[in-house]
Amino acid sequence: MRMATFSVVLIAASLILAALEATLFEPRWILAVSVAAAVYGLLSPVVAARRLFFLASASPHAALFAVAVSILLSRATSVGTPYIWALLLGLAMMYGVGYAIHRGLDTDVATSLLVAATATGSVLAIYHILTRYPLEVDIWAYIIGDPLLVTWGELVPIAIVGLLAVLAIILTYREQLCLGIDPESVKISGINTALYDWVLYTALAIATIGMLRIVGFVLEHVLILLPVAVASNVTDSSTEAAAMSVGIALAASMTGIAISILLNASPSGTIGLLLLIIYLLSLAIKRRIG
Repeated sequence: MRMATFSVVLIAASLILAALEATLFEPRWILAVSVAAAVYGLLSPVVAARRLFFLASASPHAALFAVAVSILLSRATSVGTPYIWALLLGLAMMYGVGYAIHRGLDTDVATSLLVAATATGSVLAIYHILTRYPLEVDIWAYIIGDPLLVTWGELVPIAIVGLLAVLAIILTYREQLCLGIDPESVKISGINTALYDWVLYTALAIATIGMLRIVGFVLEHVLILLPVAVASNVTDSSTEAAAMSVGIALAASMTGIAISILLNASPSGTIGLLLLIIYLLSLAIKRRIG
């Protein structure tokens, strides 16, 4: 079976499984995990094509910092919601890194500065939250991640930003691949490459911040990086890699959420473990074939 066909079958089977699980469990749990899987499955190959693994790994740090500070800002000002504040802060930080890279600063250096600043800021903000609001704010939900705690009110904005991220990735996927393969030729052709850079930074920011409540700070690294790692082991085409990445993310997520509910285990941890197992299997297949 060609990998493209296998990817389509895998995605279809995952969606069928999701529909079945929605009848057996709470539908909002399944919807939340499905949205996150689709976003990360699509984002993963773009990150790989643009060689932004380090920035993608750093984005959850910015997301956690944005969420922690947003809780403090919403309480101090009584203006807006923590979710809106977090999105605004996250976008501002990602755009700041993007501007620094655009001005000539090395990508790894700019990302290192982002990690250093946000990791330090997160510790300070979280400590303040835990000592000031120990019974009112469950900051650990953002660190560990738990889709079972997501309410319908929280799911609506998560689904909206997830859809925006998916559309941004799909509509610019070909250009993002070209920029990753031969950026100089793309620039010479007269295409506004900065526009696609900002689209990617925006998608990365809203994906990591918007999905933080579902998958958590720790597992975001896994869900951004591993789907494309699996796909690259079993496919040669960029289009097939995107489809496989989405299929793997959906399959692991739908299977993982069901197992976690039945075994009373961490959903995010179970999904991450399944992705790791799938990656090791794909690596073994690649070495056997190659």
